[in-house]
Amino acid sequence: MFETSIVIGVFLVALGGSYFFYFNQPEESAAQAEPAVAPVAAEPADLADANPVTDLAILSIDLRPDPTETQALLDIRISNRSRQFAYSEIEYETSYTDMAGNLTSQREGILPGMLNPGDQQNLTGINDGLFPLGASSYSMEIRGAKATLP
Repeated sequence: MFETSIVIGVFLVALGGSYFFYFNQPEESAAQAEPAVAPVAAEPADLADANPVTDLAILSIDLRPDPTETQALLDIRISNRSRQFAYSEIEYETSYTDMAGNLTSQREGILPGMLNPGDQQNLTGINDGLFPLGASSYSMEIRGAKATLP
């Protein structure tokens, strides 16, 4: 019983001290109060920061002849790694080399459609001109694109 009285007494002293401390604090005037700080929002993207050469990636490219076997058709899988920018009018360059590694043909073109941030697309049957005779390998690079904010 004695221990219970001590515990109750300590509790009442702590409660009284808290009450005294809370109600004896000086009030802050409006001039002394610190203004609330709003969280900083992410800055809006600037189109000048868009970089299609690094944002766009060719994931795969396959070359095949058209049914007449005169035109080169490309099947392309492309990805937009940007989180801010969409791209259209994607400019590309294909290079064809022979068995010795010599450049036999180089071509430029524009891919159709729009690629939104984070998207991947399969583009099939992209005509790349006459089928490159004597070419044993090929590659493709992104040269530029029109950036927009979605």
